[in-house]
Amino acid sequence: MRTYLCIILLLTNFLTNGQETNGKFQIIRLGYTTQSRSPLTGAIIENPFSNFFINPAETYRIREFKEMDSVKFMNQAKEAEMHDPKMNRDMALYMLKTSSLDIAKMNQSFMYINSDSMKSRLHFFDFDKNEFIDVIDTLSRISWELIDSFKIIGRYNCQKAKGVTVARTYTAWYAVDIPINGGPDRIFGLPGLILEADATVVKTGEIIRFVFNKIAIPIDLPFDRLKYKFSTKTITAEENTLRSAKQLQNVKIMNKMDQ
Repeated sequence: MRTYLCIILLLTNFLTNGQETNGKFQIIRLGYTTQSRSPLTGAIIENPFSNFFINPAETYRIREFKEMDSVKFMNQAKEAEMHDPKMNRDMALYMLKTSSLDIAKMNQSFMYINSDSMKSRLHFFDFDKNEFIDVIDTLSRISWELIDSFKIIGRYNCQKAKGVTVARTYTAWYAVDIPINGGPDRIFGLPGLILEADATVVKTGEIIRFVFNKIAIPIDLPFDRLKYKFSTKTITAEENTLRSAKQLQNVKIMNKMDQ
């Protein structure tokens, strides 16, 4: 009888923690919403994401951009004025004029994250060039300090931690009973799955919140890795920054011509 109880407890632990069961890793889906607040206006932009943890090192970040989100997206972009007071308003105006907000193409965007290689790969559609591009970037290793503070998120007991990189500082809550080295977006490095986090951009003071929505172990939605294919065209994060700046400049010129 004692042997059977031990077996039951072990199986329950595997299922709860999302570890390997019968030699196969159970894919975990973490649903969350990003909330970014402008230090200039206080306006908030919200975006829903899901991170699919397909094994202990590999994660896919996916956003389902639905039709009903498009109007909300435009309104938020007009109000935000983040970094450059006119940047998002110009971009929103450009999208409205050219009708370039293609929901189907945006739905094909995703980010692949590999904590072993310390690389991420953002796959997205460049509307100006009319092609898919992959941005390859290096993950920032976060220096963490565990804090003796706990709270319940969903049904999981979570411990607080504070982290820092050159560009950001973090306050995070991770589930002590889910030993997955990951979390929302590209946040990782704690002994449990990070369910919620606040990130502060050092340079601008912008605060980005990652708010927990749900967790599914095993996943409650189908996930086909073959569906998420990389592009043959790749650029670096630095090249993408230059591309975005050039695109913004072109948008401003177009808007002035139409005035």
